Amino acid sequence: MGQAKNEQIRAEEKVLQAISLCVEVGAISECEIHEGEYSDTLEFLDPEELVQEILKHKPESIQLFDNRADMLECVTDAMASTGEECGFCANNRDS
Repeated sequence: MGQAKNEQIRAEEKVLQAISLCVEVGAISECEIHEGEYSDTLEFLDPEELVQEILKHKPESIQLFDNRADMLECVTDAMASTGEECGFCANNRDS
């Protein structure tokens, strides 16, 4: 694999780790019906505040990222990948 592909895979892994950390602190929740689908609990509106909460409960989690700025970017991406409800549930409800 090329270096660009390796970097893309590493970036995706870090966002998945950020999703896991967000679930642990209650910022997002996994759909009870659709595994791997997440929704925003609306508990944290500021990504910086969320990073602070994650580090308060799991200070060692900073080691998963290059630095705090990288962690903030990954947490922001993780939160941006969620909606207010599971997309599949929303589609089923609306049809």
